[in-house]
Amino acid sequence: MFSPAAGAIRQKILGRMFRVSVEPPSGPAELIEHKAEDLDPDTLSGIDEAAFYDLKEHEACYDILQSTRFDFLLLSFTQELATTATTVDINIQLVINALPPSSHATQKFIYRLNSMKLLLDYVQATQCIHPALTAQRSALITALTVDIDDLAQNAVKQWAICTTGGKKKEGLQVVHPEVRRDFIYSLPLALSIMVLTAIIHSAMGVSRDSCNFILASLKGILLLAANMQGAQAQRFIQQHLSHAPDTLATTLHFLNLPPPFQLYIVCPQCSTLYRELDHAQLPEACTSRILDGPVCGKQLFHNSFRGGKVRRTPVRRYSHQMFETWLSEVLLRPGVEDMIESSAPSPSTLLTDVWHGTYWKDFPGSGEDNFFDNPKDELRLCMLLYHDFFNPLHNKTAGKLRSIGCFYMVCLNLPPELRYDTSLAYLASIVPGPSEPSMEAVQSFIRPIADEMTRLYNPGIWVS
Repeated sequence: MFSPAAGAIRQKILGRMFRVSVEPPSGPAELIEHKAEDLDPDTLSGIDEAAFYDLKEHEACYDILQSTRFDFLLLSFTQELATTATTVDINIQLVINALPPSSHATQKFIYRLNSMKLLLDYVQATQCIHPALTAQRSALITALTVDIDDLAQNAVKQWAICTTGGKKKEGLQVVHPEVRRDFIYSLPLALSIMVLTAIIHSAMGVSRDSCNFILASLKGILLLAANMQGAQAQRFIQQHLSHAPDTLATTLHFLNLPPPFQLYIVCPQCSTLYRELDHAQLPEACTSRILDGPVCGKQLFHNSFRGGKVRRTPVRRYSHQMFETWLSEVLLRPGVEDMIESSAPSPSTLLTDVWHGTYWKDFPGSGEDNFFDNPKDELRLCMLLYHDFFNPLHNKTAGKLRSIGCFYMVCLNLPPELRYDTSLAYLASIVPGPSEPSMEAVQSFIRPIADEMTRLYNPGIWVS
């Protein structure tokens, strides 16, 4: 194998073999590895030359999948899971059906599963003749098949923990704080480039395309400086830069900076939302109908070309951050939970804060006279929803007219001086442009937020 990902694949397969006490012969595997390292794509036949680059791309995708660890403790189950006597016969669809579809952990689980299945289809469709490429293709297929089976087995183990280990509180959905993984790459030079680019983008507001150019420029300058020093410096720089990504999106992913979003595909005409689980299960055109009118029929996808392949890409996307994800992370900050618990409605003749209003004293609860008259071990939150639209290209007299929007909330339980702090605000969703939607379309965008708040109001969630 000719890449670090291939080595990881080989170690994974051998590890599975050792667990079942099967000792693989070392001779042939070593011979195939040497052949793969010596391959020159220019000397290969047409089908093998294409397979050489395709397998290299597939290995890079597999490397990215392996670099992100899925925490199965985040999964919660809403129904019984029918399991067989052996874990080998687990039906992955039964696992998905037992998970709550609105949970962010469920979305991450399904996205990871679909990514592995799609990559497996690509690898299986790769045709090659050379023995080294054939062995490499077989290793990728085996590794992906084992990983897909692992997803089902680990999900079943988590189901057993949830049902027998006391992981639920009075039937409430259990929410675990998002586990922040370590940096994928620890080489100081590559890490420095990634951190610098992330700061330039996040703190200075530099665009993605410009950051991609900065990344390429930094790597080019370092390579040029190494070439002026000698062979040893060249090898050192090349080794470190091989771990540095080429795009800003990959950089932010490696640093674990982007917040987790629940994605929806948006009809570009009527703004109907379709949850983005599996593109193969979604219609090509919008099936929405307003009253007795005709079906919308607007195309939801367009074809894009990348890496010599045609990919099905949504025309518009709507991003929604789950409230439970934001809440579990905010409560981890020192002092935040104490500040929330210290606030309570207190009617007063001098009205200086929202909590002084008489409305909160009689706010209806689920079977209670006052929603905010809560037990000591519960938090009753009051969230204020805003929405606004803005021109991302800035407001210029002769500039382009573009408009994107956002829904965000502030927690009224926090003290007034911290209530509107952006670090404590909940960014609920991003409304795609390029123009401001109609009032009817705004209702469509706010529906996922309203549905989530209804579920949180009754019965609520349990944050571990």
